[in-house]
Amino acid sequence: MKQENAKLRKKMQRMIAKWERSGASLRAFGKTEGVSYAKLRYWKRKFKGLNQGANEESINLPQDIPGFISVEMPNIITDFTGLELSFPNNVKITCPSGIGIEELKTLIKLF
Repeated sequence: MKQENAKLRKKMQRMIAKWERSGASLRAFGKTEGVSYAKLRYWKRKFKGLNQGANEESINLPQDIPGFISVEMPNIITDFTGLELSFPNNVKITCPSGIGIEELKTLIKLF
């Protein structure tokens, strides 16, 4: 029984995470996914309760859900010393910082 509850909980965590990423209203998302609005609202509130003190819109998401994170980088890289490419066949190519784009394309095509 506990395993079934854990599976349902994980399934609904993924569903709520998918809803958050969709940008759709909870009601519209439920229609699309074939899940009742009441059920989605219940699980949304249940997960929100796990985040005491967190942002009200925040949902406790499982770690294995793929997604993107915004990363800020400076516009200019001042300490660039080169580039290392690692290929799935364990070949590594180390390129100097001044390598041209055409040379880099040629190296990539070789492997």
